[in-house]
Amino acid sequence: MSRPRQIDGVGTSTAGLVGRATQGPVDQAELVTSLVDYERLFGGPAAGHELWLGVKQFFDNGGRRARAVRLSGQGPAAIRRALSALDSVDGLIPGWMLKMRR
Repeated sequence: MSRPRQIDGVGTSTAGLVGRATQGPVDQAELVTSLVDYERLFGGPAAGHELWLGVKQFFDNGGRRARAVRLSGQGPAAIRRALSALDSVDGLIPGWMLKMRR
């Protein structure tokens, strides 16, 4: 009888987040390791700029490394560009997977 094949693990230590921010580079997956690190690049909380809130909640819940992408605009094309920036980074956990793990 043969043994089942082992499934190799993948890194799950870095999350990817996309949204609007008040400043900083657009359509680039920037590594942030704390809320202070994020604010240095993208600014602090502001109405209508939800990326800060997502990053804050990630670190408040024990996250250690995130790739944040500031949207360059609105609509599907802007979201595609941001997701494409995340696609180029290895070892990310999509946000929808974080919700499923709870």
